[in-house]
Amino acid sequence: MSAELVPLSTHPAAALPAIGTPDVVNAWLRARNPNTLRGYLSDLNTFREWLGATSTAAAVEALLSAGQAGANLMTMNYAAALVERGLAGATIARRLAALRSMCKVSRKIGRTNWSLDVEGPRVEARRDMRGPDLLDVRLLWRAAIGAGDDSRVRRDREILACLFDLGLRRAELCNLDRADVEAGPGGTPLAGSGRTAAIWIRGKGRTEKERMTLPDQTAAALVEWIEARGNEPGPLFHRLDGEI
Repeated sequence: MSAELVPLSTHPAAALPAIGTPDVVNAWLRARNPNTLRGYLSDLNTFREWLGATSTAAAVEALLSAGQAGANLMTMNYAAALVERGLAGATIARRLAALRSMCKVSRKIGRTNWSLDVEGPRVEARRDMRGPDLLDVRLLWRAAIGAGDDSRVRRDREILACLFDLGLRRAELCNLDRADVEAGPGGTPLAGSGRTAAIWIRGKGRTEKERMTLPDQTAAALVEWIEARGNEPGPLFHRLDGEI
């Protein structure tokens, strides 16, 4: 076997297509879950409105074309405008984080070669978010048990059970679909199947759903609610005032 180095081809390599603003935006939004996607698009639209751009793509183009110094100055002015509007520090920090994330993706795929350096404001500590203690939860559940057995009460009992037994966030609860409930014989949620009842949840920051088993009390409440709700497809929980 020859030990000589193989010379490089003299034929020029095909030029790679230029990376445009749509490529940056698409790469930035790719593989986001629906909740994150809505938040990012909302933050980007706020920046577009402040900038007076005709579209979100035009706003991103203005940011990326300004260079590092120009983009930093633009973002600092944007942050100052958000402060003047009286927005909460956490909201401002999130909107600036969206722009930093956009610029990071742009640098990764070669559209730019710099990062955005503007940091968000210091976020004040939140108020007490611990919620009710165990005694309060038991009292609340006792009140739910004694509230009757109509459709609304059955729904509310299962909502309480999911929130407290599974620790679901509000968005996770609202995004549950009938198809997320593992069905047993006859389409009921594993009633009499001998298997552990479960639902599938897409948690915060996740792109795939995860299986969560249900405690017996939560599973029983779910069976009662589906009996009242019916097995038709759609959101697992819905309004009962005629506006589903």
